[in-house]
Amino acid sequence: MDEAHQRSLNTYVLFGILKKVARRRDFKLIVTSATLNAEKFSLFFGSVPIFHIPGRTFPVQTLYSKSPCEDYVEATLPADLQAKIFQKAEDGARKCIVATNIAETSLTVDGIFYIIDIGYGKTKVYNPRMGMDALQVFLVSRAAADQRARRAGRTRPGTCYQLNTENAYQTELLPSSVPEI
Repeated sequence: MDEAHQRSLNTYVLFGILKKVARRRDFKLIVTSATLNAEKFSLFFGSVPIFHIPGRTFPVQTLYSKSPCEDYVEATLPADLQAKIFQKAEDGARKCIVATNIAETSLTVDGIFYIIDIGYGKTKVYNPRMGMDALQVFLVSRAAADQRARRAGRTRPGTCYQLNTENAYQTELLPSSVPEI
């Protein structure tokens, strides 16, 4: 199971099912994540072995804003424009992709060397007044901000521009994401 650190309702339901299925001797389960608390997941699945597989990454310089930014999260992009994200940029041209938390882990775009992180994301939360789930804008966690920054160092050294101040990063962002459940 990949992207195990994503703390969605579906992920937790799947963990519950997989914990039962993994008891079978003929079933092998591999749980993967770039930002996972491996010890916690090992204990959940019965103190299973942990394997650390180093990946090739390049250094990423993180630069912080001198003053706080506003919330700049926008609505969704049409599918035809989303497809352009994966097209190679023309020679001598730069490609700029503006994305929310979906781009932290769920997709890989080659040629990313600079990240501008607004420090916000969207998550699904239950609204009891409406009696339904709704998307809510929130400050991302330090783990999510670090994951976003690492996207700039996949294929060469990169730079991440955090639109939060360094003090806000240290004091306002939670260490890890809050689960949906």
